[in-house]
Amino acid sequence: MTLHPAAAALRLRALISKLRLPRPTLQAETLVLVCVSFLMLTGNGPFWRAALAGRSWEAATSWGFAAALFVAFAAFYFAFSALLATRLTIRPLLSVLVLCTAFASWYVSHYAIYLDRAMLRNVLATDVHEARELLVWGMVPHVLLLGVLPAVLIWWPQLKRRSLGRALAVRLGWVTAALVVGMVSLLLVFADFASLMRNHHEVRHLLTPGNVVAALAGNALAGQGSDT
Repeated sequence: MTLHPAAAALRLRALISKLRLPRPTLQAETLVLVCVSFLMLTGNGPFWRAALAGRSWEAATSWGFAAALFVAFAAFYFAFSALLATRLTIRPLLSVLVLCTAFASWYVSHYAIYLDRAMLRNVLATDVHEARELLVWGMVPHVLLLGVLPAVLIWWPQLKRRSLGRALAVRLGWVTAALVVGMVSLLLVFADFASLMRNHHEVRHLLTPGNVVAALAGNALAGQGSDT
């Protein structure tokens, strides 16, 4: 017995719909929080190695210092991203941050560089030939796993809808809480953190994607200042 093409197409479509995974529904703030936590964990190996160098993992204070830094910077990244993330911008914004972090973390780790304003100027000034030399096959698995795949997954969940007034109130509450949590976390380890920044201030240029954003903003402001 042969099926009519239309009936076969309907059956195939029904089978595909059964196999398709249901899209979860998330609050926008939850999606941002998951993304910034992922970036802190996977995109900042050089920062963690530098910030925790010389510390014994047998000491509880080392774990406390690492946890406080993680919570603080994740909270600050969340607050910054949440201020810019609307229903229209949240997915493009997070995708760009994830991809930038994947590229930047690979270069910082493999070339032992500090991604400051001068380094970013050099990167942006490279010509086509120099750019080809920097794009090596070794970076492909890293970028695919920690950049492209997460960027694609960002577009999978559906976002919970709210009225404008409620959305603004909820977002303000999240941002305020994030700033408070971030500041409290740093205050808990302020002596160690201040010592790290005083004796190894270049470590801040390893914190991705903050180093990329700060370098871009610094170069943009410097360019405007030179034009005036």
